[in-house]
Amino acid sequence: MEKLQNKVHCKSALYFLTSLILAACLLSAGCTDGTATVQEQEPGAVETVGATPGTDKEKIALGMPNWPGVTVKTHVVKNILESEGYDVEIVTRTDPGLIYTSMAEGDDVDVLLGAWLPTTQKPYWDKYQDKLELISINVNETWLGLGVPDYVYEAGIHSIPDLKDYADEFGGDIVTLEAGNGMTIASENSIKEYGLEGFTTQISNTSAMLDEVMKAEQSGDWIVFCAWEPHYMMNDYKVKKLEDPKALFGNNEDVVYTVARKDFGDDYPWVYQFLKKFQIPVEEQSLWIAEYGKNERDPDDVAKEWIENNPGLVQSWMP
Repeated sequence: MEKLQNKVHCKSALYFLTSLILAACLLSAGCTDGTATVQEQEPGAVETVGATPGTDKEKIALGMPNWPGVTVKTHVVKNILESEGYDVEIVTRTDPGLIYTSMAEGDDVDVLLGAWLPTTQKPYWDKYQDKLELISINVNETWLGLGVPDYVYEAGIHSIPDLKDYADEFGGDIVTLEAGNGMTIASENSIKEYGLEGFTTQISNTSAMLDEVMKAEQSGDWIVFCAWEPHYMMNDYKVKKLEDPKALFGNNEDVVYTVARKDFGDDYPWVYQFLKKFQIPVEEQSLWIAEYGKNERDPDDVAKEWIENNPGLVQSWMP
């Protein structure tokens, strides 16, 4: 009997000890869970979501007209954002007006890195400015207008009105860019405003237009065409700028803006701050244009190589 009682007492002690250990474990687990819950709900935790690289919302869509300058620039931004953990896609449109429309309607474009304002893309900005935001200037010096080879300039063609009596020599063409492009519209307005009878606009694109410039210079033919800088054409060809007394191409006050849909900063605060600091020296953009447009290199390769070789400038853009 005494042995049985001793066994019962031992078992009771064992059960009691086991219960204490189990309770301690449960209490410890409960405290840990409670602490985690409190930490997840700490004030400020919600505020930091999206404020660090790669933690914002869905895929970022960069709108890109098929211009050499903005093409490489867009790939540079894409590669930098991807290195910070973002999912980025490039949406190509031949007409920048379509990019403005997509941004304003919240369709498939978030950002445009090639907004020439206040003159060249004024119609688009005027139409959609209530739904868009100018984030920053990414190129702070530009020129655009009509150009001729130096031998045409030396023959006496110094301004757009000087074209008036020479339609035959130019074959009746002002070689422009895509239909609807701001420079094409300005060229059409020049024909009306300066009374350039016998002239029409020859719709083209940058690459085809420069091919014509090259051929004209080789043969000595007269040609008048859309010209702008930053662009390698100003160094590679003997381009002379024509005066524009009525400022139909603007007063050369255009700069290049980064534009985004209105609520972009709320959705992507880190990227927004990055874009506010993103600015390219004119000579760097001219280099990109030459590598892509002239040397026909893949724009993504040009972008990656440039990023690798310019860590200081890239770092200066980091929020």
